[in-house]
Amino acid sequence: MNINDLTNKVMDNYDQPKETAWSNRQEVVFDPITAIKMGKIALDVFRTVKKCRKARELKETAYNPQRRDNLILKRVVRKHLGWRGFRQNGPDVIKSLLKTGQGLTEEEIEGLYRQV
Repeated sequence: MNINDLTNKVMDNYDQPKETAWSNRQEVVFDPITAIKMGKIALDVFRTVKKCRKARELKETAYNPQRRDNLILKRVVRKHLGWRGFRQNGPDVIKSLLKTGQGLTEEEIEGLYRQV
């Protein structure tokens, strides 16, 4: 797995259908700038986690993040999105990053560790 595949997985988890306020139908919005930002955020999160954790601990951290892990994740996402963007989209971005981390296999994690 490479960084582009990781970005695609994060975007798949982030671009879930959202209900609009004026109708009951759901729509999915794809924004290329958001995809680039999500890739940078995922890469930065992965670099930060690599400094603190071994590859086999990453999946456990995604399933059950400790308070320190949540603070690090929020800090990295806030740095990339800014305060206003973090207030609007931060929880969704964090949720998609954790969901993506839970879905990675050990081989994919090892491959990402070698690339980063």
